[in-house]
Amino acid sequence: TQRISLGAAVQNLFGVDSRPQWDPIQIDNAMPLGPAGRIHINLRDWSKFTMAIATNDSASLKVTPEVLQTLLTPTLTASGDQPYAGGWIVFQRPEIRDSGYYHNGSNTTWYAYAVVIPAQQTSILVATNAFHSNAMRACDAVARDLAGWRQP
Repeated sequence: TQRISLGAAVQNLFGVDSRPQWDPIQIDNAMPLGPAGRIHINLRDWSKFTMAIATNDSASLKVTPEVLQTLLTPTLTASGDQPYAGGWIVFQRPEIRDSGYYHNGSNTTWYAYAVVIPAQQTSILVATNAFHSNAMRACDAVARDLAGWRQP
């Protein structure tokens, strides 16, 4: 007997090719946005980085404690925007005893969101393979839920 694949059987029955037509696209930000705007990192390594910040572990980041402190010290803003420190937006919440740090980014296809809370030695990472306003709101909601914060 001759064996026939499921895809061929569906095509014979319905006259349609049932094989998935998926062509992955490699996309990234333009070279001038690098290195930060083109970073590729898995969640495990990203968590090591954010936990080093959450635990003030300058040695694992291969910087001095003074450099780490400088990177996490916000600069004054004239426009009243949220304070910014070395790639992180600095925020205050009643649920934490000290400042927290927030950063998000996208390559226009993926969206990633990080929150670091040194007072709780905690970091929260959320990522999705979609980039639009609903994805951003969903990541924010997930991070807030994981942190145990009430919604604004």
